[in-house]
Amino acid sequence: VPFGYWITVDNESEAYPHIRGRGLGYLDDVVGWAEAANLSVVLDLHGAPGSQSGEQQSGYLSHSWEQGDWDAEGSLRAIEAVAQRYAGRECVIGVELLN
Repeated sequence: VPFGYWITVDNESEAYPHIRGRGLGYLDDVVGWAEAANLSVVLDLHGAPGSQSGEQQSGYLSHSWEQGDWDAEGSLRAIEAVAQRYAGRECVIGVELLN
């Protein structure tokens, strides 16, 4: 299940230019549905802060992207937030560190 870092931050300003909205609520729903259906899920950090590639699939398109634009610490915070939130959920069998 892909997710962007912006759903794990504390407020909308940290998510900018993305919209935090109800993102974690949607992820909660997916995990609940998976449990109800006896399915397994892998949670996938699909959009890292600063982008992991500068390509569209990372949530940020930039033809001038450089590796230094990626925020590794912010990525770790997103992974930690999701890992802690779903640690006790049997259907979550893994967290992909970065797509």
